[in-house]
Amino acid sequence: MLLFGKAKLPPLAETSDIGRTALLMPVYNEDPERVFAALSRMGQALRREGVARELVRAVQDARKQAGLEVADRIVLFVEGDAAVAAALAAHRDYLMAETLASGWRMPGKDAFVVRQEEGEAKWTLHLARDSSAP
Repeated sequence: MLLFGKAKLPPLAETSDIGRTALLMPVYNEDPERVFAALSRMGQALRREGVARELVRAVQDARKQAGLEVADRIVLFVEGDAAVAAALAAHRDYLMAETLASGWRMPGKDAFVVRQEEGEAKWTLHLARDSSAP
């Protein structure tokens, strides 16, 4: 509720949507459907990037758990739900660069496998030291 230019906020105990953010933006001489469609696309892109960053973190943690050295190149494969697939479609090169993955394929029987989830995204990581890398 807005009163005389100052926001009157309910106490936190009465607020049920603490995790949400409201975006107020004036739209002048713009098609509102086009503006909100663009905002929706931006939100989707940010979600994909967030999942990609979580995948990088998960791969780095898995590398440590697998006992790999920092400079070791790896073979990596990620399986996941629709959110993970969308993130990989947009950011697979980023994931590979950040995790020193020299190959994107299912590793052999010596693979280190980790199943994780973050929020609504679920994935399985398969990684192994790349024996063909120098």
